[in-house]
Amino acid sequence: MLVYISASAQNILTHEQVENATRMTDFCNPYDGYTASDGYTYMVGDVIEIGQANNGRVFATYYSGDGFFVPLTAMGAVHAGDKVEIKAINAFGDRNRGFWVNITLKNMARIIKFDLALQNGEVAGQGMTEERALAELRKAKELLELELITEDEYNAKKEELMQYINLN
Repeated sequence: MLVYISASAQNILTHEQVENATRMTDFCNPYDGYTASDGYTYMVGDVIEIGQANNGRVFATYYSGDGFFVPLTAMGAVHAGDKVEIKAINAFGDRNRGFWVNITLKNMARIIKFDLALQNGEVAGQGMTEERALAELRKAKELLELELITEDEYNAKKEELMQYINLN
């Protein structure tokens, strides 16, 4: 008897699961993908771009080494713009420090606290950012002024984008 097992089921972790976790047993490491705080689902095998070092010299979230045999060392700003492939996605943390997602990369580096890296620009995110939302809103306003979309279509787009725009 031949039994076929589908390999299509994927183990995707979400930002909400990480935020709501109370213990490590809430996770089932490793994960095939992670839907991050920017709304984009990053998958093992995807290529991501390293952004700018937060302080201009070294990265706060991008490290070389494995943390076991080779100590973790902050990567230098020279790596800004590198394109690296995601090798593994895992959740870490504890009740006292909270929980986060680490991304291991093919170049033997890792991104500690992936959502923080997205927020501070150390990883060029794929999801919606405030800058992208403002650009889309400006485009929609231009289309409205050219009478290529209706007021209702513009208002719907505006409502969709406002969640990404910080008015403070």
